[in-house]
Amino acid sequence: MPYVIWFVPTNSSHVGKLRAFMDALSVRGHRIHLLSVDALQASIFEATPSIEKTGYPYESLPAGGFPGGRHWLVETLYKGRLRRVLDEFLSRRQIDALVFGEDVGSVSRMFIRLARPRGVATVMLPDGFVLPPSPHFRPGWWQTFRSWLSVIYRASLGGLGPRGTGGADRILVMNETGLEVFAAMGIERRRIRAVGSCEYDALAAHRDRPLDAREEKALRARLALPPDRPIVLFVDQGLLGDETMRSLVRTMALAAGQGEATLLVKFHPRGGHYPDTWRRWAAGAGFPPHAVVFARNECTSIEAVRLCSVCVTLYSTTALEALVYGKPLVLVQYQNVPHILRWGRQYGAALEAENPEELRRAIWSALTDQAVRERLRSGAEVAIQKELFGLDGRSADRMADCLIELIESRCKEKTE
Repeated sequence: MPYVIWFVPTNSSHVGKLRAFMDALSVRGHRIHLLSVDALQASIFEATPSIEKTGYPYESLPAGGFPGGRHWLVETLYKGRLRRVLDEFLSRRQIDALVFGEDVGSVSRMFIRLARPRGVATVMLPDGFVLPPSPHFRPGWWQTFRSWLSVIYRASLGGLGPRGTGGADRILVMNETGLEVFAAMGIERRRIRAVGSCEYDALAAHRDRPLDAREEKALRARLALPPDRPIVLFVDQGLLGDETMRSLVRTMALAAGQGEATLLVKFHPRGGHYPDTWRRWAAGAGFPPHAVVFARNECTSIEAVRLCSVCVTLYSTTALEALVYGKPLVLVQYQNVPHILRWGRQYGAALEAENPEELRRAIWSALTDQAVRERLRSGAEVAIQKELFGLDGRSADRMADCLIELIESRCKEKTE
């Protein structure tokens, strides 16, 4: 029996991550639609252009007087208007399931709440990593106070909350790590499934094909990189302040220079760092142009990983891409950030740096020591088996199976 399934991406990045899931359901004969909620959100999350490229039918919701994109305090005060917009959409359609890429925003939370009494199945696929909290994280007093105030206010008005707590019937996580993290938060295990990643299954199909000479030359020219130096890639997540970032970049650039490599800093596309500002800083700090290069939207993380000789990050999903493409991975563990990735200790898949000197040595070893590179490559294969179902290409099928099982159980409940 074909079911009607609506995908509701609340961020442009969700569309690509959900595409294989849509295709797997479509191949089985189910009717796939997408819903654009751009009018209800900040423009930075605009998803309509990506939605249009899928070729699936879609609809755009009106704002209905809801001040989308404003501070969550304001959004919460106008939640009645949001409820009316979403309620009107749900009431005029036959919908068997709604699929979301997150459940932390006003739109997805309200959708899930309204869908439940109608018997509409809801599924959430977390966008990115689901990781345990770092035992070293020490938020400042102001951040702690704001978080405490936020929790109380949101709870008092039935508002927002941490990822995974939106009430979706099923949460489809990438791996067992994510399952354990959500379970530790008190979410019922029966609602969580580890399914793998369609995105990384797709990458794996081409991971043995390196950049050819023409592609590499064009990419280096686009990024203003030297034509013949190895690249140490650092993927920024927008988590660090300027002074901390300057210290980290200085350490990595000097380490890369010892190995006659160039440091490429890839800023997060929605973060607060911009290449021009950092180029001026680097010049003022005495770094020649070939020592460190900054980019933001000039390349994708995949392009940067394929180009690099070593990948450095805190806990970005780019770490997974480094594993998939067999690039030596260095994890910076000494910064004050909320989460931690322990693939060095768990699998031998990374070098973990607990201080600047260890970071310098790790970059040097990953660049120059072939035995270290081979050891990390072996560890990466272990991590891929544990974290990505061995990249078996069946993630989309596992997702589809979970969703159809959920819809059918809902149908059975209605008839009993």
